[in-house]
Amino acid sequence: MLQHLLETFRIVFRLIAPQQGERNGNIAKRLPGATTAVGRPKKGSKKASAAAPVLHQQEWKASFFNLLLSTLKRHCEVATIEDFVFKTPPSADEIKKCEEGRQLPRASDFRFDFTPLTFRKSRWNKMVLDKLLDAAIEQGKKERLETASRAWLRERLEGQRNRAQQAWVKSQPRGQESEADAITRANQYREQRAHDTRVNSAKARKHADRKHTIELVISHKTNNDPDLGTWQRLLQMIQYLGNSGMSSEEEVETVGTTRGRRTVFVVKVCVWRHRDVGNYLQLIDTTGDKINPVKKGRPRLDRDRYGDEGSSGAPRGLPKCLYSPEWIEEESEANPLFVEDLNVSEEAFELLAAASGMQV
Repeated sequence: MLQHLLETFRIVFRLIAPQQGERNGNIAKRLPGATTAVGRPKKGSKKASAAAPVLHQQEWKASFFNLLLSTLKRHCEVATIEDFVFKTPPSADEIKKCEEGRQLPRASDFRFDFTPLTFRKSRWNKMVLDKLLDAAIEQGKKERLETASRAWLRERLEGQRNRAQQAWVKSQPRGQESEADAITRANQYREQRAHDTRVNSAKARKHADRKHTIELVISHKTNNDPDLGTWQRLLQMIQYLGNSGMSSEEEVETVGTTRGRRTVFVVKVCVWRHRDVGNYLQLIDTTGDKINPVKKGRPRLDRDRYGDEGSSGAPRGLPKCLYSPEWIEEESEANPLFVEDLNVSEEAFELLAAASGMQV
């Protein structure tokens, strides 16, 4: 009896196993960047060759990208990509000999060829990138990170090399400019880039927070709530504005009252934005404070909304009602083709008449 049951089980298993394997294979094919058991990308697809592994893809990409950056900085002896402005690239003679195969970069040589127009196809750079990729992959194995295709890693590393080349080019003397003046200008450019990065990151966080507040309010509404449509319109407005439609802020220290000095955020005024847009954004911020009364970490600082005009340019292609009519009129006087250059969208979208009657 037992022998008969075992034989039946073997027959059923042989029938099921291929189908189960085929199902798993089909699932793997549908996932982006699917790899085989030995970590090789699927052949026959250029996109597949440069994709990241499937499991925990977002976390993996961040981990290996950070590993690539640390490998690049360690071997090239820089703290940031902008530090390449202080690096001396290989000479023209070294690059020529490398192209001809007469002299190759030493194993410990991680200098980049920054020659304009040719640095992307430089054989010297290809060999340096290969050494950095080998080092990053070896370190990834030590940290037990999943195997990725070499094409995916190279694509990210080449992006960092391009950034380094751009920074280096900006630091080169122009005309009669001295080397010291060029370095000073490069440092100013670096500081401006760092400032712009902080501003853009703050705008992205602000946009995400406001979008999250609106979506949270809408999730608690029903179709019978009279202000549901209003919040849906605000969500559409936020999506139109995007990160670039958020005002920038600058942290400054001002003199308070009897308590001495206090730190506030001075909000830069978006001159191009319709004044009603600012009022609605302030309403969204106030609503966010109400539904999240307790926040961990640093207390929310005061906002001074009477700051100077911001220097960020206006995003193009927005519905006309989101722009300040006074600003458009003033700019059009100086440039008759201003509205055409702004590429104002003809899409139907109107600002809300009023915010009264809105409930949280």
